[in-house]
Amino acid sequence: MKTVYLLRHGEALHNLVDRGSGSYERRRDPSLVDPPLTDTGTSQALAAREVLDRALKERGEGKLDVVVSSTLQRALQTAELSLVPLKADDAPLIALDQMVEIQCDDIWNESRREHEVRRDWPSWEVEFASSATHPLPMLDTAQSLIRRAEFVWDYLMQLPGSVIGVAAHGCLLFFLSRRIAASKGHRMPPFKEDRWLNGEVRRYTFPPCDGLAMTWTEYGGLLDIKDFDFYNRYHRRASFVNAARLRGLANVWWQETEWRWSRCDSEIEAELEEAEMSNAFSLPYFLNADIAKCCFARVKAATA
Repeated sequence: MKTVYLLRHGEALHNLVDRGSGSYERRRDPSLVDPPLTDTGTSQALAAREVLDRALKERGEGKLDVVVSSTLQRALQTAELSLVPLKADDAPLIALDQMVEIQCDDIWNESRREHEVRRDWPSWEVEFASSATHPLPMLDTAQSLIRRAEFVWDYLMQLPGSVIGVAAHGCLLFFLSRRIAASKGHRMPPFKEDRWLNGEVRRYTFPPCDGLAMTWTEYGGLLDIKDFDFYNRYHRRASFVNAARLRGLANVWWQETEWRWSRCDSEIEAELEEAEMSNAFSLPYFLNADIAKCCFARVKAATA
């Protein structure tokens, strides 16, 4: 068992534009590549440090034995402000690329290259599961997010020490916390009641890994029905986009619109059904657990 303090990064520049009308069009704005914290985000990170410091003292847990962060700037900046001041003197700092945010064509979530992270964050040990990148930009599916959550869980359990501080991202933390709950057969509250806020800290006791490669169907069965519906639609559509890209097919019209999160879009659903029934490619092939690993190339390399 390990005590893990999970921390969502503070507000970053993209959080100011990733909402409301026109937000989808801004998702490829090059000025939003790997955005830094805003002043508000810096304040949130400093406040998180106070919360964590108080929790460590109240529980007699001393200092953090290890600090782990996503390789994205906003998480690393948050970790530097919130977690690093509370670590033991010899505690390692690890930047782990498997903890980047969901890959869904948002430019602000895309993983940086390994040499760039090493150059910009020289005091951190940078861990990439694979130095190779996929020749095509693959989207995360619900299944690949489960795989990443399982990878992170196993990785954290193998680290030295008993108290770990982690700085990561909302969607990844959603899947990780629910994968831990699923290992115990527990249901988590609906997303709308349990959303990770910028700069929020939560304490977890991580059990030993259960060794299961949980499928989306198994995992989704423990989610609130609205959360399952939300991610199942995204999962199906992202799988379709990955299939189209791997087959070299031209973009379908709705890839240029907000297709990812819409709950009800009859035209998109009709097109998916038509594609599934055609001989062009079979969606079920891209929905099974093994092929889902391809949707995040580094996970595939790590689990091969």
